[in-house]
Amino acid sequence: MTNILQSLFIAVLTPVAKFTCKINSRIRSICIHITCLLFPLYFFFFYVYLKHHELFPHFLRYHNGRHVLGCALLLLLILFSLDRVPKKVKWNKWIMYPMLISGIWMMAISFVHPVGDGYRAFALMLIIAYPCLFFVWNNRGDYDNLFTPLSRAVALIGVLYFASCFALAANGDMTILNGRCEGQLHDANLFSMIGATAACGALYLLVKDRLSTWGFIFYSIALGTGLAITLMGQSRISAMVCFINILIALFFYIRYSEKSKCVVVLLKIICVIFFVFNMWMLSSLCIDVQKSAEPQVNAVATTVETEQETTTPPAEETQSTTVFERFFVDKNATLDTYTAGRYHIWKGYAQFLNLTGNDFSKSDWNALTLMTVKHAHNNFLEMAYRFGVPLGIIFLLIEVFACIKALQYLFLNRQKMIVLLFPIMFTVMFLFESMFDIATLPFERDAPFYFYIALVPMVDLSLKFKAKT
Repeated sequence: MTNILQSLFIAVLTPVAKFTCKINSRIRSICIHITCLLFPLYFFFFYVYLKHHELFPHFLRYHNGRHVLGCALLLLLILFSLDRVPKKVKWNKWIMYPMLISGIWMMAISFVHPVGDGYRAFALMLIIAYPCLFFVWNNRGDYDNLFTPLSRAVALIGVLYFASCFALAANGDMTILNGRCEGQLHDANLFSMIGATAACGALYLLVKDRLSTWGFIFYSIALGTGLAITLMGQSRISAMVCFINILIALFFYIRYSEKSKCVVVLLKIICVIFFVFNMWMLSSLCIDVQKSAEPQVNAVATTVETEQETTTPPAEETQSTTVFERFFVDKNATLDTYTAGRYHIWKGYAQFLNLTGNDFSKSDWNALTLMTVKHAHNNFLEMAYRFGVPLGIIFLLIEVFACIKALQYLFLNRQKMIVLLFPIMFTVMFLFESMFDIATLPFERDAPFYFYIALVPMVDLSLKFKAKT
């Protein structure tokens, strides 16, 4: 199956590669950087779109439209990445075969009964788009030239968004609900996810680039802003992702980076902590600015007649908690309380699992979850409900094999390849998102998109990270 697919890629990409190879390598590199910047920009504007539909084109209201746009960006990345005539490569069958089989299964089931908007496009991405990206970069092998632009892009967007929060707060446009900041998004978890992604990119760059002083300062600020956004949104999932990835980055820095004096390492860690602390203080200032702007906004709002009633009691709006307090609940609380209602949703979905999935257009959400939630908040349950239990198991296997590979990169990295830090961190991010949140479609949330990017070196069997130099 993979040989046929690679032969198809060679037939299509060879004439294109003969043209792109004539383009100056620096120009191609700039194009890759620009394309990588478009991905976090896409997710940021999509998250804003979820609350402000009127600001965006009509076709973005559907997952298929968003995936067409996303695949166009992936195609640009593939074309700019072609620097040689591609040849066949050895792929990791434990990851590639589950991906291809799941794509084929999804496509077949989609013709049996409705499975939801965007999932046929996702199936084609698993069969063609992502394997094509793997194929091109496995031929290149210089994965840092892909991961560094992506990391810089997500770090830059995180810093710019954090700065924009002050303008939003000054105008009273930043939403704070139950003590959780949402910015101009519709969900505090999405707000925190932007921060967690920025923190991952900054951590990778801090460990990798150790020469430029200005670069070190910017990456430290990016890490601080990423953590500040995460704490402002108070998402427990994003906070856990940041905490684990900080430990992994420290492990990489001390064990796999170039040798340096302990004093230098300690001073750099203190410097990073300084910037992180300052960004945290600025986040508190941003919330204070928002609160001071609220009376003015409310005074103006009272002069406008509206028929919409407040959906949240005033006492609940002023309630303030921290992300750390959200990890602890009352001793008499149930499992549903610990999971913020997810356990009840999981039980509802589990009752309807079968071998071929369910007609998604006829799903009764009130019967499923006693609420209008249209997602299982768990990847494996979601895919099993739509396409059948076998596909849920296949998606679980993909994630298990990716985690095994990430653990090998973490502990068996004898060549001290810093580039392997990127797939580890974004695998951790996707692992938590897929268990507790909506993370199925790659262009619906950024966690699954970056996870499939992180698979690029994992499917490459020619990457000998175990061999001694």
